[in-house]
Formats: sequence, C-alpha cells, structure tokens
Amino acid sequence: MSSTKRGFFADIAGMFKGLVKPSEYIRNGKEGTGGAAILLALIFAFLVPFITMYLPVNSKYGNGKAAKLVDESLVDFELTAEGFSCDKVYIWDDSTSRQYICIDTSRAAVDRDEFNDLIYEQNYASIIYATGTEVAMYSDNSTQFISWKDIYNYCKSVDGETMFSKDYILELIEKYDTPVIVITYLFFVVFTFIGFMLCGLIWALIGLIFNAVFGTKISFGSLFNASIYIRAIWYLVKKLLTTFVVSGMGTLMWTIFFVIILVYLGIAVYQYGKNNPVTPMQNIPMQNIPMPDNGQYGQQAPNTQAFYGGQQIDMSNPYNSVQNNTNNPYGGATNNDNNNFQN
Repeated sequence: MSSTKRGFFADIAGMFKGLVKPSEYIRNGKEGTGGAAILLALIFAFLVPFITMYLPVNSKYGNGKAAKLVDESLVDFELTAEGFSCDKVYIWDDSTSRQYICIDTSRAAVDRDEFNDLIYEQNYASIIYATGTEVAMYSDNSTQFISWKDIYNYCKSVDGETMFSKDYILELIEKYDTPVIVITYLFFVVFTFIGFMLCGLIWALIGLIFNAVFGTKISFGSLFNASIYIRAIWYLVKKLLTTFVVSGMGTLMWTIFFVIILVYLGIAVYQYGKNNPVTPMQNIPMQNIPMPDNGQYGQQAPNTQAFYGGQQIDMSNPYNSVQNNTNNPYGGATNNDNNNFQN
C-alpha cells in the first residue's frame, strides 16, 4: 500500500463509495489525513444545524415573524409606577397538576381570604394571583407578595424605560429575533462538532473490539477517522428525517441508525482485514556466520599465546603446547635432553 496521503476530495469520494464497499471507509481512515476527517466533521457541524434548525426556525420566527405571533396572542398591558394594567382577565385552573393562575388587574389588591382558600381548602400546589397593585405567589408551602411598583423600579434600573407595555416587548422581539436565532445556531454548531469528536472516539474503541474479533491490525487513529466518515452521512439522514418527516420518533431513529453505523463499521473492518491479511512472522533458518578473526569488526581477537617457564607457548595447539625443554624456571640446575650433569 502506498504511504501517500489522499486529498480531502478523494476522502469525500471514498465516503460515498463506502456505502456500497464499506472497506473504503478504512482506506479513508488509513490513507486520508486526520485533518481531513476533522474538516469534514466541522463542515457537517455547520451544515446539519443550518438545514435542520436555522432554516426552519428563521423562516417561522425570523425577520419580524416572532413579533407578529406575539402581537396576535398577547393582550395589551402596561407596567408603570402606578401599577400593572391588562385589558383581559386571565384564569388558568388545572386541578390535575394542582396549579392555578389568575390575572385580574381590575382588582386593587389580592383578597387574602380567597387566596388562603385556594391554598388550604382547594389544595393547590402552585398559585399565581396578580392584581393591579401586587402579585401573590404560593409554591412549596411558601407564600410571597410582591408589589408591581417594586417590579417596575427594578425593570427601570435595568433598562431605563419609564413604561413597559406590549409595544415595548414587540420592539425588543423585532430587534433581537434574528440575532438570537443566529447565536442559538452557533451553539448548535459547537455542540454538533463536539458530538462528532466524542462519537468518533467511542466508535474507534468499538472498532478496536472488531480488530480483536477479526484479527486485523488497524490503528486507533485510522478507526477514529473512518468512524467520522461512516457517521457523517447517516447523521445527516437521521436529522433530516427527525426534523421534517418523523419528528416524534427521535429515539427510534437514533436506535436504527446506531445499528446501521455499527454494522457498517464491523463490515468495514472485516473486509479490510480480508483484503489486507496480516502476514505472520515466520521462522528464519540460522545461517553460518563467520566469527570475527584477529580483531575484525572492532572486537579483540582471543589471545592464543601464553608463557610457561619463561618460554612462549602456542595455546592454539594444545597437543604441542609444551616443548621438550626442561630448563628449570625457578633458578635451579638446568636439566637438558641428554641428562648431562656438569661438575
């Protein structure tokens, strides 16, 4: 296999080839660069939320549409230093969840007896009761009364306005609807990219299990890159289906596409291992290697000379190591071969 890394567009082509030949994903992971895989994840992190979140939300709420919806559903109201006024009496009573909300600004103050009756006789767990001058709230066995004047003073200290009304709310929505949508979209981009990276790590770990099962030798980095290419297309398909087709079946779609990615990764590892088998180490026969001679290769040759009785002896010939010379090395009388003694 060539060690030359493939380009980004070759990796994109390999991603689509992998739909019919899964081993192409592993080839992408091994021959493609890690930067190309991360770039693909970044592109999908921008693309998928743009299609499935930004376009639908912006078309429904952007460019003044949110303000129009609020204008149609919200009644006129005003909050001033004198208190709160609303054109409509609103009562919401949910006995199942034990919640009660009443907004009646025609009343100057909250009737304490009526409020206590809602708590102790009708056993509501959560109550909001608003009049023209104050708001009474009950939750978690705790009651609190807040005057509209205190609320107005706080809002004025934050915003500087002298009157808060429906028109003021609509102006804020028209001013910030598109920026809020854009900021929300960018948050989706960041979370989607982080999701790609984390899922890449998880799928790479699963790929190592397939490595052990099929006896392949694919590196963790290659499996990480390959998992990004495998997941990218199916992630896009899943988001399109759950956004525009089966919006109420997100969990089922997640399960289905998890199984699809798992199968693709397993087949990809198996096919790649089958097409690129790992050659086992074979026993290499020993060969006769000449030993260094006379200090060859920088080694000291063994010393084959020795001295015996003051006479040099060739130790390489042990059978002829001692010559027939019986000179006494210890300084005594010399004993020669003819055994002649001199007086």
